[in-house]
Amino acid sequence: MATIYLAEDLQHDRKIAIKVLRSGIAAALGAERFLREIETTARLHHPHIPPLYDSGEVDGFLHYVMPYVGRLAAMGGAANRLAAVEAAV
Repeated sequence: MATIYLAEDLQHDRKIAIKVLRSGIAAALGAERFLREIETTARLHHPHIPPLYDSGEVDGFLHYVMPYVGRLAAMGGAANRLAAVEAAV
């Protein structure tokens, strides 16, 4: 449904994870489910769930930003899809 990217928050000098909704999924199923995921994640407060830093839309791509926890296995198998990028958030 989405791809998770490892990025660098240049303003705060920290690694972050950016989850981006795939455009094909958004076109086929709509963005409502991803938007609900963002809302739910924003309300959660649990020591084993990373908090939501930011969310939005850039060039038609919905995304949300969370801390990079350093353990790829904790990200639901995203290790195979994780790509390194640089981004200023």
